[in-house]
Amino acid sequence: MKDRLIVEYRAELGTFLLLILGLASFIGLLGVLYGVQPLPGELSAFQGIVDAFGSWTNWLVVAGIIGFLIVLWWLVDYVNQIRKLKDLIDTESKSKFIKNMDDIDYIAWRLPKKYKKVVAEKKAELKITQ
Repeated sequence: MKDRLIVEYRAELGTFLLLILGLASFIGLLGVLYGVQPLPGELSAFQGIVDAFGSWTNWLVVAGIIGFLIVLWWLVDYVNQIRKLKDLIDTESKSKFIKNMDDIDYIAWRLPKKYKKVVAEKKAELKITQ
């Protein structure tokens, strides 16, 4: 089975989405807080964008914050999977590795290809065939 694009570039895609959704939330908040009033000082650079969204800024805030939280959770889960995999394969004990092999293989399957290669190298190092 080919690895999906979303799996291979999860960190990059998540970071990009966090940036976009954070910006959307910021623009929406400016529109909600200032309404039709001109934006003060340095924030006036965003006036054209806020005006373009008009009364949709309320929805922009809601969607932006919800999306931001979902993508943040998605990235935190990704980092936790990497940490868990590194903890599981960071052993010199063949028996501990074999005991955790189901978890190791499952986590490596959910991560990009490079982690499958790391697991394969560790199996070769410990002389495990499967």
